[in-house]
Amino acid sequence: MYLSPTTHGERIRRCEAGRFVLYESTYAPATSLPRHYHEVAAMMFATRGSFAENVGQRTLECSAFDVLVRPAGEGHSNRYGDRATSCVIVNVPKDQLEWLGSAARIFDAPSTLSRPRVAPIAHRIGEELAFDDDAAHVIVEGLVLEMIGTASRPVNCIRPPSWLALARDFIHEHAAERVTLREIAGAANVHAASIVRAFRTHLHCSPGEYMRRVRIDNAKSELTSSDRAITEIALDAGFYDQSHFANTFRRATGMTPREWRNAFRVQH
Repeated sequence: MYLSPTTHGERIRRCEAGRFVLYESTYAPATSLPRHYHEVAAMMFATRGSFAENVGQRTLECSAFDVLVRPAGEGHSNRYGDRATSCVIVNVPKDQLEWLGSAARIFDAPSTLSRPRVAPIAHRIGEELAFDDDAAHVIVEGLVLEMIGTASRPVNCIRPPSWLALARDFIHEHAAERVTLREIAGAANVHAASIVRAFRTHLHCSPGEYMRRVRIDNAKSELTSSDRAITEIALDAGFYDQSHFANTFRRATGMTPREWRNAFRVQH
């Protein structure tokens, strides 16, 4: 069965960026899509919420800004998380795959790309889509090409330890709480020193910096997708108060929370 990219979802926007076509859609909590396929290769990531894709004998679990790739015609089914999810799908037509040459090998089989390498690029794509102007289309095309190029480049460093994903997932699940380094290390069953070293080597930040990023990303989603009070969003994201939130948010984005909301609010 062939399904359009936004089946069972509510489309927010469509963007033609060179030879790429991007769709951004929202899905109600716990939405499930039956097994289906798409006629072109694609990349997919959530800008808010999460999703799982069942393909072959595997289930690929994706949090916000985890990037999934699949070849054309690959049968799969999807289930979206227990909160509203916004997803970006990047369609990559056959002629574009041919133009990409050896870089197109990332589309040979379904997989998730290295998060440290591509998640920052996915985040920037999500931000640029909100502008929806001529410059954004050019920027988005460049970012998609950057993502493909970055993901296809051989990694010459040590592979991250498997337990790093456990530590990262623990932070995502408890980002709004006052967790300690010892608790993060306990979730991965390793020494705290190993956690610090692995985060710096593979994620290029400390565990605390990573938690701050997650809190900011969660707050960004709420600011642009809801009308909730900024104070309420700040507390739910894990900040002490609105002042602490505003100062941290401005340092991370160059904008106040209100300016961010006004610039990137999703129109319903």
